Amino acid sequence: MREGQPSKTALGVARGLVFAAADPLLAKVCPPRAGDYAEKILGAQSRTQALELKLLSQSWYRALGRVHERIWIRGGFLHLALRKRFIDDSVRAALQDGTEQLVVVGGGLDTLALRIAEDEPSRPVFEIDHPDSQTAKRRGLDVLPIRPANLHLEAADLAQRSLRDVLSHSARFDATKPTVFVAEGLLMYLEHDDVKRLLDDIATIAPTRSRLVFTFLSADDAGRPVIGHAAARTRFLLKLYGEPLRSGIHPDRLGEYLRERGFALREHWDERRLLARYLPERDAQTTPLLDWEYAAVAGRGEA
Repeated sequence: MREGQPSKTALGVARGLVFAAADPLLAKVCPPRAGDYAEKILGAQSRTQALELKLLSQSWYRALGRVHERIWIRGGFLHLALRKRFIDDSVRAALQDGTEQLVVVGGGLDTLALRIAEDEPSRPVFEIDHPDSQTAKRRGLDVLPIRPANLHLEAADLAQRSLRDVLSHSARFDATKPTVFVAEGLLMYLEHDDVKRLLDDIATIAPTRSRLVFTFLSADDAGRPVIGHAAARTRFLLKLYGEPLRSGIHPDRLGEYLRERGFALREHWDERRLLARYLPERDAQTTPLLDWEYAAVAGRGEA
């Protein structure tokens, strides 16, 4: 990342979400306000981003975006819409079930923390990310008409500081309250030992009835991330960005992997099940799906 700038991946995900929210079918899946807020935050990053968003109103540019998606990651817009909706629903369900605060780890330009803070003004909401990412996020938040007082952005490089250390120095975080932690689109960019360290850290912080909502890539027997039909193109693009994929978890071993870290697996979703849940009218046999990123929910104690 350039200083004060979000990662290429964060920019790409935000752009993809804006494209998805502009699609009549996928707009029904995207969480409310997610596309609109992403567009505003993205437009505040640079003149180039603002220009691209203006072009989005043109049918030829949207068609070009669909061609780009088919070339690089076919089914990517649908995947983002399904992933964002699942994360949003899971966090809101956890809050309804008794968790009292939200911690988003590595949020990039995502607006989950903002939207939850806006809808749940009595609950503390924390987002922890690299200082450069948080600079970009604040730049985007400055253009929005609302900045919830319960939204707390914590700038920290988790390669240098532990999550436990960051939260222990936050006067607003209450370590006695059940908390929902979110790690969306994050674990696959960490080395295996760093993933274990982060999950161990969360398990240490999280009291009983806390939850962990996360996504992960599948892995082969050697633990290398598996990314399906788009493997060669995706690996090339991410290496070009300087953000290579580093780790995965074999779905069949997920429950055991989480138990070793102090969590109990509650839900585990692949894209076919997410499609059936949110777009039952679409045929999974003819719909291009990303078959290599999964979403899951785990709990601590009786959660």
